Amino acid sequence: MSTATRLNAYYEAEAAALKAQSLGKGDRNIQRADLETIRKTIKELEAQLAAENRTAAGQAGPVLLRGAFTGGFCDDASSYDERCR
Repeated sequence: MSTATRLNAYYEAEAAALKAQSLGKGDRNIQRADLETIRKTIKELEAQLAAENRTAAGQAGPVLLRGAFTGGFCDDASSYDERCR
C-alpha cells in the first residue's frame, strides 16, 4: 500500500473517530481508534510522503555543510587540517 493511500486511510480513520469516538448501550461499549495515535501516524505519514515526493522530483534531503563546525579556519595551506575537507 502506498504512503499516499495509507495517509488517506488515516484521514478517514480520524474523521470516523471524531464523529463517534466511543459508543455504548447498557454494559456494552465499543471504542473506535485512539485519536492520539491516529494523529501521530498522520504526521509521520505526511513527513514520509513529503520525503518521497522530494525524492521523486530529484531533490535531495537536507544538505550537510562539511567543515562548518571545525572550530577553526581552513582558508590557507598553513592551517590545513583533515577536518577542513
